[in-house]
Order: sequence, then C-alpha cells, then structure tokens
Amino acid sequence: MVWWEDSWARIICETLPENSYKIIAKAGVGNKFVEASVIHETQALRRAGITDIDVSVMWTFPSRLDFPLNADSPKIDLLTEYNGFGLALESYITDYIQKPPCWLSFQTEMPVVWSKYKTIGKPYVTVMKEHRKWLGNSDSYFYDTMSSILQIQNLCLSNGWSYRFFTASSFKYWFDNMSEQLEMLYLSIDWTKFTWLTENYGGMFNYMDDNRLPKHKDGCHPSREASMDVLEKVILKKFKNIYK
Repeated sequence: MVWWEDSWARIICETLPENSYKIIAKAGVGNKFVEASVIHETQALRRAGITDIDVSVMWTFPSRLDFPLNADSPKIDLLTEYNGFGLALESYITDYIQKPPCWLSFQTEMPVVWSKYKTIGKPYVTVMKEHRKWLGNSDSYFYDTMSSILQIQNLCLSNGWSYRFFTASSFKYWFDNMSEQLEMLYLSIDWTKFTWLTENYGGMFNYMDDNRLPKHKDGCHPSREASMDVLEKVILKKFKNIYK
C-alpha cells in the first residue's frame, strides 16, 4: 500500500457514503497547486448545480514550489511517468488544465536529485538548483503560501461555504521569520480556521513525531496507525458534526 492510501482524509472517505466526500490531493505538489485544485473542483461542483460545499485543506510545506510546464516541454510524456525525490512531476485530469498538462514541483530544502530517468530530468534539476540559488527566500515562499490560503479563504467566505485548514508541518519557522512587509497579508487570514495538531503551530508530521507514532514503510510519511490516531483523538472529536 502506498503512503497516501493511509492518510486520515482517505480513511474518512472509506467510512462516508459514496460521493459525499471527494479527495483531490496529489502527492508531491505545493500550495499553489493545492489552491488551483480547490478552485477548479469547487467551481466544477457549482456548475453541476451543487452548492452545499464544505472545504477541508491540508496545506503543505511553504518551501514546496510549483511550476506549470509547457505542453511542448522536453520529454514531458516521460517526465509525467515518475515522481523523483525532490522533484515531483504530476499529471492531472485532462479537464483540469488543458495547457499545460503537467506541473513541476520541488521542495527547496531537499536535495534536488533525479533518482530515475536521470538524463531526462537533468535539465529540470539544473533549473531548480539555479532557482533555489538565485530567486528563493523564506519571505517569497511564505508570501505565496499565504496568498493561496487567502484565496481559498475568500472563495469559501464569498460562497458561504464552511471550511477548515490543517498543515502538514509546523508553521512556527515561517511565523518567526516573516518580514514586516508580509504583516498585512498575515493579518488578512483568519488563523482561527487552522487546527494545529501540536504546540508551535504543528502539523501532521509533527504530531506523528511528538507522539512517537510509526511512519509508513517509506520511512517518511505517516502510517495508517498514525493517521488513525490523529483522526480519533483530534480531528473527529473537533469536527464530529462535519465528518460523519
């Protein structure tokens, strides 16, 4: 079983009536992709005449960046076949974004390597290394994440939808190192909509580590036991009237 099949969101989905809960998460992508996915899926539901929508989002690491590729990007068909360590290439449903058909995601603090299709991925690895070297900084990463959060917050508020947010990891570093220039954006977000799973604004990975819960066999992601633990002890207790 792959790690994402053990997520608490998918465990909830297993216990709910068919079609009442839709998971649109993709492995390895960043918060810009998350934002785009939520907008696309909720608007598709609206066009289908469904207006009673409830949104739950787990935001990933702010340092995970997304770039849509061009339809004629080199070796794009082969690139979408594999997710490399530090590089995640995600194809998506055809009616999501016709052009481009693929997103390139990478996590800035991880080694940028290509563990398969090395020749194919080499130019993309080079681009990512140069981007991290010359263009990246914590303010720009957190600005992008907060902008995505604000976009989904306002989308839900303008449509009268209930919503709640979680995180994969702690936001403490980002709060502590945020520059004054980001203060107004920070104040525009309703942070009470976030359920922090540990102290210091922790997320799922922090919950797993703090409670010494087992990891998935990949050695990184939460195991089914860890997901069940946070689900039963935190999420279902707080949102028992939502996830039912």
